Amino acid sequence: MGYIIVMKPLDRENKNQSTITFGVEVRDCSMVEDVSDQCGNYPLKWNSTDNANVRIDVLDADDNPPQFVSDVIRVGMRRNTEPNKEILQLKGKVTDKDLPQNGINKWVFQMVSLNMTGDINNLLSNKKWEKGCNSAICVTGNGTVVNNMWYTQDMSGIFNLNVLVRDGAGNSSAYIQIFLIADSQVLKMTFLGDRTTVALTKDTILR
Repeated sequence: MGYIIVMKPLDRENKNQSTITFGVEVRDCSMVEDVSDQCGNYPLKWNSTDNANVRIDVLDADDNPPQFVSDVIRVGMRRNTEPNKEILQLKGKVTDKDLPQNGINKWVFQMVSLNMTGDINNLLSNKKWEKGCNSAICVTGNGTVVNNMWYTQDMSGIFNLNVLVRDGAGNSSAYIQIFLIADSQVLKMTFLGDRTTVALTKDTILR
């Protein structure tokens, strides 16, 4: 009959199955005159054949959920960060085997929970939110983590977020820690080596 039938499930993400090629042959078995084993019980008038190459491109489907590249993501945020400022873009922390039209273009991010440590948690009730997410940290649907409050120079602590990313195939989650840090940090460095090596290293760093 000429039908091409799939005998087992195909997956585009399998490199051996993204493109399938094979050859086919057609024989003329339309009229009675001679019999050929090539046509089963069908009489063969002309032992004529033709050949063609068939290529099947396996299309993508939204069958692979997005996955965070790490279960824990840590980042620092300065105390002078203004409200509505981006802290982190989560799209760069997620992978998806599907093509963009079925992968990254369909991702939706959501903050599931938020808790804080340090005095930012104690002082939170005295702060006013600057935008409509009703939280100190906001996570937009496209994966942008945004600051949502002002901080004083004596505040410290850590924001702990549980964030979810999903599409039609499923979801995954990650634990995000945002450390509130001073505008400038004091760093102590110890150089090991003889006096000349230490001097050269110091000059290179402070250059």
